[in-house]
Amino acid sequence: YYREKDVVVLVTKSVILVQFSLSADGKVTNESKLKLSCGPTPEKLQGCWAGPGLLATCSHESILRIWNLADDENYILSLQGIDERNSLSGDKVTSVDYN
Repeated sequence: YYREKDVVVLVTKSVILVQFSLSADGKVTNESKLKLSCGPTPEKLQGCWAGPGLLATCSHESILRIWNLADDENYILSLQGIDERNSLSGDKVTSVDYN
């Protein structure tokens, strides 16, 4: 649930992010639909809210994706190049959580 926009957000098995709103009279409206990029293993996609309107996802890649639903933008955080020794080379992001 994305409280600031009062919409329900879901990600389908085919990795499509859909936002629905519910009117006072009970009518459900599809607000938006977006195909997410998630690399070669969409069945391993995991996500969590990382702030108001920010959805963080990972799918066993060397990157973490941040989807800014408020501004319709996305960002990539990479494990590559974090340190000079490149000690995370070959590692994968396998889960994500935010508190």
